Amino acid sequence: MDEKLAADWVRRWDVQQERYVADREERFTVVIDVVEHVCRDVAEPLVLDLGCGPGSLTTRLARRLPHARIVGLDDDPFLLALARATRPERSDIEYVRADLAESGWLKWRPVDAAVSTTALHWLRPERLAEVYRDLAVALREGGALVNGDHLYDEQPAIRELAEVVKERRRPVPGSTPTRTGRPGGRRWPRIPC
Repeated sequence: MDEKLAADWVRRWDVQQERYVADREERFTVVIDVVEHVCRDVAEPLVLDLGCGPGSLTTRLARRLPHARIVGLDDDPFLLALARATRPERSDIEYVRADLAESGWLKWRPVDAAVSTTALHWLRPERLAEVYRDLAVALREGGALVNGDHLYDEQPAIRELAEVVKERRRPVPGSTPTRTGRPGGRRWPRIPC
């Protein structure tokens, strides 16, 4: 695959994902901070990026943890091709086709850290629990799974709070938005948390 074309596709992917996932870069930073902390005393840590896509998080991990072996796992051959074409010049980054929705994907032990950002929410809850169990066995003592994904929680109290917030943010009928976007120059009501 042409490196320049692949780099353009990954850049476009990152822009699209930033619109889809609020504070994506900050999320990446937190995930990597945790991995860096967990691996601080490990000479050559092994880090798995679950559902790595085109390698956006994997690449950032490689920059911050140059001594780590990083394995990006995904089931999409096109995304893996993009990741391989744009990976930093490092021999210790590996991209492997693996389907997390099926048993038998975990072939590495011991794992120092496993990360994911926008992949695990696609797994059925029963399958996700199996992935967590597999990792619990594979992670070394003191290792960590850092899931920066947005898992949806349909608890009634959360849904009710979201409705209250939405209702309180509606403009007052008959008012006109100001430069700040607030109707009639008034502040939005504060919602106690």
